[in-house]
Amino acid sequence: MANTYQTAFNSLTSYPTYEGRTDCVFQIAWVISGTDGQGHNAAAYGTTEVPYNAADPYIPYSNLTFDNVMEWFTEYTSPEAIAQAQTSIDEQISQQINPQTVTLPLPWNA
Repeated sequence: MANTYQTAFNSLTSYPTYEGRTDCVFQIAWVISGTDGQGHNAAAYGTTEVPYNAADPYIPYSNLTFDNVMEWFTEYTSPEAIAQAQTSIDEQISQQINPQTVTLPLPWNA
């Protein structure tokens, strides 16, 4: 079964005032979580810069929704960054299933 992924947002960084706008978001902190559905889970974290464009409609910070931020994430996060995060998650899950190294208890404490 293929891994499945979910995107969430940890924080939004904003300028208190910018070009006459209040709390203007310029960065999204995100996490992509993945699971194999068999109890193995992993995550990858990143940030995405949101460029300022005076022509874009302004949404007051208090009116932002998950969907608004997801739209920015989708538009401004490169497909390569998303693929890299998913690859990292896949590798972490693979390591959980088939660990390459293990930490054993000290033999004199066993």
